[in-house]
Amino acid sequence: MREIDEEKLQNIWELGLLKPGTYYSVNNKEIRILNPGVRNKDSGPDFFNAKIQVDGITLVGNIEIHVNSKDWLYHGHDDDPSYDKLILHVVYHCNGEIQQNTQNQVEVLEIKKYLPDIAQNTNQNRGLACRNFQPNISETESKIFLNELLSTRFEEKLKETNRIFLRTGKNTAETFYILLVKNFGCRINDLPFEMIADILPLKLMLRYRTDFVKIKSLLFGVAGLLPNMKDEKERKILEKEFFHLKHKHQLNSLQPGILKTARFRPGNSPLIKLHQLAVLIHLQEELFFNPQNLNSIEKITACLGTQELKLSKDFIENLIINSIIPFLYFKFSTGNKDLTYDQLIQLIKSCRFEQNHKTKFFTFLSGQSAADSQAMLFLYDHLCSKKKCMQCKIGNSILKEETIVYH
Repeated sequence: MREIDEEKLQNIWELGLLKPGTYYSVNNKEIRILNPGVRNKDSGPDFFNAKIQVDGITLVGNIEIHVNSKDWLYHGHDDDPSYDKLILHVVYHCNGEIQQNTQNQVEVLEIKKYLPDIAQNTNQNRGLACRNFQPNISETESKIFLNELLSTRFEEKLKETNRIFLRTGKNTAETFYILLVKNFGCRINDLPFEMIADILPLKLMLRYRTDFVKIKSLLFGVAGLLPNMKDEKERKILEKEFFHLKHKHQLNSLQPGILKTARFRPGNSPLIKLHQLAVLIHLQEELFFNPQNLNSIEKITACLGTQELKLSKDFIENLIINSIIPFLYFKFSTGNKDLTYDQLIQLIKSCRFEQNHKTKFFTFLSGQSAADSQAMLFLYDHLCSKKKCMQCKIGNSILKEETIVYH
């Protein structure tokens, strides 16, 4: 695996993010960068109209960037005359002389030692690239940054909700039902639970909403969990009921092994979650008819916090964050005038900050509620874990402190 990729080197060059100081080519000639040039995203050299000085002599022209100098050959530049008129060949590592550079008196600048420390850290697989830095970010800047990240997360979740909405034939109630059932799977079983919701559509489940035995037999039967039930008497009753309903509605069960049943936290096993889901459908049918009414923590608690359901506070907050708010944001984005963005923000702020192995990295961002921890999780998953520091405000602030922009 390469230490760094070519696109990252191009970004560093374009933004002028090399360490301040004097640069020397592999031939020990002094290089000054007056203008990095204009980035070219088509065929040909990577940068046009750059301006540099080599031992005090000013040159204007094109620049090519590679991870290794021999990539020149792998990319076929030795047979391309458009690379004959370069003024500089920039590489992360010089692993061999390029005849075309030598013949045209093009200097090779190896920039590995000139990269800022945070860029060097992005080459390592574990931890954050900025883990050894203390970002200079104020509380106000932190709040603005987290709000932007949260908004972006809402938009990402909206894509998933729209996908489900289109798959259901633009059925709003069915969309909410699938989002809800999916998150009863507790992440490890979210896909199998979504498959269960596809096999058992909301219309079918509400048809039997007054008969708890039928609802539970359908959920456990389709999940393939009837043999896992410890209560033999109840199991036989549900097996008999499911046998009848399976043939009546031509239902299929999940293939063995799709649903994970081992190594769950107490209260999160699929047996418990499917039972709770059956209770919810049986007792809270109004939830599925008007899910957009769940726009406050009081209404959600009244619906999901009942003694019959026995849902933990952690799990209710998980449903708020991953099912209810994405659905409400979907309704808001499609023009529902009964919902406001501030309502969604207040709703997610009513949930507690999530402490985990990802959010622990961001102590300098002053997290207070689930709005902040969700923003941090989005930051970690979409930027930090992929080492996209230059797309991050924190990474950029560190780079600016470490480097000097060309002038």
